[in-house]
Amino acid sequence: MDHHALKSEVQRIVRLLAEANYREVEEITESVRLNAFMMESAIKEYGRTLVPLPEEALEIIEIIQHDDNENTASVCCPLWTLEKGRSDLSVELTIVFVDGSWRIEIDDLHVL
Repeated sequence: MDHHALKSEVQRIVRLLAEANYREVEEITESVRLNAFMMESAIKEYGRTLVPLPEEALEIIEIIQHDDNENTASVCCPLWTLEKGRSDLSVELTIVFVDGSWRIEIDDLHVL
């Protein structure tokens, strides 16, 4: 699995969340675990303004490749806010590379 390409996908999802484009994230993730309303509620409840990931954030994205499927990874990415920079809010995803494309699921948005 190409970790650079995977991190680019995470960066894209976070940018869309920062833009409050929850419907597009819902379409990409097929709302497997979280729908647009749930994502929006979690971020509004957090009470800060998300911003796209800075370049240095790409180095601290945690990627755990699944032993049973080399094309599947669990990802944890801290999020950044306008008010505080790196926050204690994170997004957890499951990402699968299938037939030349990425299938992305948001498992959770939560405070660490």
